[in-house]
Amino acid sequence: SEFLSGEFPPAAAPEPPPAPEPEEESTPEPGAPVPIAPLILSPTHPKPESWYATTTAIFNWKPTSDVIGMRMALLSQDNLVPTTTVKGIPTTQTYTALHDGVWYFYLQYKNDIGWGAVGKQKFQIDSVAPKAFSVALIDKASDGEVPKLAFLAEDELSGIDRYEIILGSTTAATIQ
Repeated sequence: SEFLSGEFPPAAAPEPPPAPEPEEESTPEPGAPVPIAPLILSPTHPKPESWYATTTAIFNWKPTSDVIGMRMALLSQDNLVPTTTVKGIPTTQTYTALHDGVWYFYLQYKNDIGWGAVGKQKFQIDSVAPKAFSVALIDKASDGEVPKLAFLAEDELSGIDRYEIILGSTTAATIQ
């Protein structure tokens, strides 16, 4: 062997340990942004332009990890900034026994930089049924013809979305 003279091959240099992963900074970078407007969802009032008969409203959201505070409000006025600071970092809010009308739920996040943009969810409540109305038969049907009916309904708050004609337990027609 080539090492008969008692020499040993030079020891391989040990590999340096891997560099530690950088830790997340606890202080924001200069110029870091305030939080974006929260995305608010409502399982009870999912469509802002639809009317709902329920007087209980539930709202859900997912705050980002930098959120350290929140403000929220429930008002019947549009384009406002919430002023009520809430304790902790909740992810849901429920309101009960609301009266009929148009409502707005506002939510705003705060991070180490400051208060962010305001999130808003509009919802509409109409718990009063349309006024009673009558249906008149104006043209009897002959064999194979469709009878003609006359009717008019009113709903003072939300209006009438559609008429549904139900024969027995089957919806025979829907008229927008």
